[in-house]
Amino acid sequence: MVGNVWEWVGDWYDGAYYARSPAQNPPGPPAAAGRVLRGGAWRSRQVDVRGSARQSYAPDSRRDDFGFRCARTGP
Repeated sequence: MVGNVWEWVGDWYDGAYYARSPAQNPPGPPAAAGRVLRGGAWRSRQVDVRGSARQSYAPDSRRDDFGFRCARTGP
């Protein structure tokens, strides 16, 4: 699901992280200035309405196109 709201994820943002991260299920850096939002929103540019689109914002940021999805790891 993309394009409804930017979704907060648990990762901290580092623009260069993927160049040195594990190839499978990278955990993200241990800390940074901003948290990651993914997926684009209803007012995003077309290029940002995709699961791999990422932005960084301070964890206490609020906007009408930010949201989250509850998820858990399966058995």
